[in-house]
Amino acid sequence: MESPRQAQVVLPLPLDRVFSYSIPDEWREVVRVGSRVIVPLGRRTLTGYIVGLDAAPPVVDDKPIKLKPLVDLVDEEPLLSPETLTFCRQLADYYLCSWGEALRAALPPGINASAQCHFEPNPDPDTRLPIRLTPNREFILRTVAAMAPVSKSLLSRELGNRPFVYDLDLLVRSRWLLARSVVGGGRTKGMEKKVLCLEKVSDPVLLEKQQAHFRRAPRQGALHALLLARNAPVDRSELMALGFGSGVIQGLIDGGIARQDLVVDSVEDSYDTDHSVRTLVLNQEQALAVERVGAFIRKPRDPGRRHKGFLLHGITGSGKTQVYLELARRARKLGLSVLVLVPEISLTPQIVARFRAFLGSDVAVIHSRLGNSQRFSIWRDIRAGRIRSVVGARSALFAPLQDLGLIIVDEEHESSFKQFEPQPRYHARDAALLRGAGLRIPVLLGSATPSMESWYNANQGKFERITLTRRVSGRPMPEVQLVDMKETLEQIAGKGRTVRAFGDTLIKRLVETVGSGNKAIVLQNRRGYSPWIQCEACREALRCIRCDISLTWHRTDNKCHCHLCGLEIPVPARCPACHEGSMLLLGSGTQKVEEELEEMFPEARVMRMDRDTTFAADAYVRMVRDFNSGNYDILLGTKSVAKGLDFSAVTLVGVVNADTELNLQDFRAQEWGYQLVSQVAGRAGRGEKPGTVIVQSFDPEHAVLQDAARHDFQSFADRELGQREALGYPPFGRLCRLVVKSLDETLCANCCEALHGWMNERRGAVQLLGPGPAPVRQVRREFRYQIVLKSTRRADPSGRALRELARSARAHFESRLSSKDLSLIVDVDPQSLM
Repeated sequence: MESPRQAQVVLPLPLDRVFSYSIPDEWREVVRVGSRVIVPLGRRTLTGYIVGLDAAPPVVDDKPIKLKPLVDLVDEEPLLSPETLTFCRQLADYYLCSWGEALRAALPPGINASAQCHFEPNPDPDTRLPIRLTPNREFILRTVAAMAPVSKSLLSRELGNRPFVYDLDLLVRSRWLLARSVVGGGRTKGMEKKVLCLEKVSDPVLLEKQQAHFRRAPRQGALHALLLARNAPVDRSELMALGFGSGVIQGLIDGGIARQDLVVDSVEDSYDTDHSVRTLVLNQEQALAVERVGAFIRKPRDPGRRHKGFLLHGITGSGKTQVYLELARRARKLGLSVLVLVPEISLTPQIVARFRAFLGSDVAVIHSRLGNSQRFSIWRDIRAGRIRSVVGARSALFAPLQDLGLIIVDEEHESSFKQFEPQPRYHARDAALLRGAGLRIPVLLGSATPSMESWYNANQGKFERITLTRRVSGRPMPEVQLVDMKETLEQIAGKGRTVRAFGDTLIKRLVETVGSGNKAIVLQNRRGYSPWIQCEACREALRCIRCDISLTWHRTDNKCHCHLCGLEIPVPARCPACHEGSMLLLGSGTQKVEEELEEMFPEARVMRMDRDTTFAADAYVRMVRDFNSGNYDILLGTKSVAKGLDFSAVTLVGVVNADTELNLQDFRAQEWGYQLVSQVAGRAGRGEKPGTVIVQSFDPEHAVLQDAARHDFQSFADRELGQREALGYPPFGRLCRLVVKSLDETLCANCCEALHGWMNERRGAVQLLGPGPAPVRQVRREFRYQIVLKSTRRADPSGRALRELARSARAHFESRLSSKDLSLIVDVDPQSLM
């Protein structure tokens, strides 16, 4: 076979095209599809991914084209498998991003090389062009000569406030300075540590000299004795923690007694192993679910291997995780790998502990809070086949598992499976089905409250639905009581009491629960102390100056916070709008609810779980472990406490305000409201004692809350699907959201209007909603105007017409409307229109 002469390369940029580069002779025998390369693009040097090789030179009009050569070959062994290349190509086509952006998402962050321009003096004065050497240019020349080669960023620091960009560019163009690209990074080695190893010495004379040296340096002698006793390399940081300073360590190295090596460390995490699930006893419904899905778990070359989507609809506490474990065991027994996707990091502690107990220690965890080196180390072990089971959030979808045989998507209804920034803006559930189809393997979606899309697909026969109708060990579903907070507030006002987040019913139940030694979970889906700050005179709310949302006061630092851009300001003494009234702190966030709980139950141990208390990487793991081990009595939190957690001692769940989700301006608000209440209610009564749920609402007669109180998902789904069908919203239609962003609102609105006019002439069967400001009009100072594309399944069954119109609109924007002051977001299948 003739050696390849050119490579087809895609770049991790929003450029949906393939670039051709010539392959230098020395790389033609080792270059492979799937490898990373360094390539020139204009004045930049970037990492690219080889997606094809060609032995024939490129020809146009029967004349060969001279191609730019590859700058560097990063990998001799491909990082990207053919399956990954194909999967990412399909992902890019559907979600309207470039192939390179999709491939970038498939690799661990920080792995791509980058190039910096470095400057040095031109040693050949004959090639310099005559220019006037101003004092500033002379200073630049002296600085570069003293530090060469020097990067622009380092030069900027050395020059301080001096303007230098124009003069530097002129010096380069006049060849007084030479500029060259220096490629850095891209060869990530994972987690590295320095270890100390003893040099082998057998000569008696040298041994005697060592002993004489140790008599003069007893600390080095003690370190030598420790290394002898360990008889293995010892981490340098551990030695320093034991009191051996860097001077002592360096003394052994300088004396030739020991050497320091750099080794790649394995990843250690803080996840436990739940030994209670080493053996499983499945009930009849669980066993049937395992048999129906298990029949599709086949080896790669098995002629009966084929893709199938399953929806496991099991009520809360019905043992869906046990089904996952048994199916994973079957896959592993056949030598296949298993991928389990969970929506958030808060779900991983318990499910990881159970998988490790059941499958062994080679269960990796992938989530966004891992450092780059940690993620690369895990990715490297997965790719090498040392890890065969992965549990993780949406980015784990791209784990390069060998012989993948089963994908499980737990809590498939969760909107956090949707990626928004950066591209590709994929939904991990739908992308998992796409990957499963490419590999011809089963994909199991599990939920107690399935998304309307998955429920509809099961009704249409696209998925096979499996139902678990009863809880493990026959435990009853918790009793749900709806409490009317309007009546509670009237009673409080009549008695002259302070308005609290808790009504009398919930307080009474909390007293009983804590007094009897049981545990409670309290849900308040708002962070901070007061989510609403209002002027007592003009009633104007205090809003973020950079975002179109109200600020939230946090008690911990006595500041008003924006939960979108992170702005922090002190509470103003007077209203910024009218300059007269004082500011009132209204509403209840988790901090205020925590304060009330501590006042009412001074002896109870309350733990708050929200974004403000879980910023550390292992915070969720630690909190789940502490609550489960009995260190706390009440777990208070935002919706993370409603997701998949399994605590046998919890007998009471309280929902402070069930109206929050239902009042959102989004077509999915009813679905979110039902899911949140139903999911958090399912945390109660999972042990031997029955559970009770108290749901506080200002509209307890709302149909969604009534369905949730009866645990009647079928009734809710029938009504919700009927409303969606009448309006043509998913799953009966498809959506694509185009958002124009700019710091200039007039420019943003005009661009959106122009884009809408262009699309309206070409829309065909696609309906256009808008143009107009997004419900959240401004985020981080940028104004946001949007157009929503909608098509029905009847007129556009595959959604191709909708995506093609969006693709054409993006191309039109980039060629005719785009500028440095405008940007466009294209979001296929948006989870929210906010």
